[in-house]
Amino acid sequence: MYRLTIISWIVVIASLSGCFSTRGLIELEAPPYPLSYEDDSTARYGNPDDTVFIEVRRTEVPRPLENLAIRYAALFPGGEIIRPGDTEEYSTVEGRKAYKVIFQPSYVRYRKRIDPKKKEEPPPPGWTRATLEDPETGKPSEVLYGPTVRRYRVLYLVEGNSYVYYVFMRADGEIIDSAKTKFEEFVRRIKYK
Repeated sequence: MYRLTIISWIVVIASLSGCFSTRGLIELEAPPYPLSYEDDSTARYGNPDDTVFIEVRRTEVPRPLENLAIRYAALFPGGEIIRPGDTEEYSTVEGRKAYKVIFQPSYVRYRKRIDPKKKEEPPPPGWTRATLEDPETGKPSEVLYGPTVRRYRVLYLVEGNSYVYYVFMRADGEIIDSAKTKFEEFVRRIKYK
């Protein structure tokens, strides 16, 4: 009886310690943008306008890697594709090996659906109305086309003690310069495990 009680207390204490331990991918006091998603291997941050998006992923590695660039696709399937013309460099982040890719700029045109309640309102400055076929229903649907803006993307692969981290940022339009600064600070504030 006494033995069973001790074992049950050990199980309870072990279960509670998991509840109070730090959960999540990274530990930051003040992230640059609000957290939109987090699990044990991925964290996503972004602003409400969706003009800045930061994604942090990690994968466990059994030993230090010689060449992060060669192993990138195997470590993070579904990541950004590196093409000729993208700028690649090896560097260090807080004394850790890092591989940085600055992708060639691209240009995107914003598009959004028109709310049926606001059909009569004129479009905002810089936006135009257009009619497209709705992919969900197959019927014509009115949408707003916005301005064409520049898109900036950058990727860091940083090697920690037990993990390799994928830190990616996408920024659109006028916010690019401030997002670059915040992103560089963010990459250096992450506690790489």
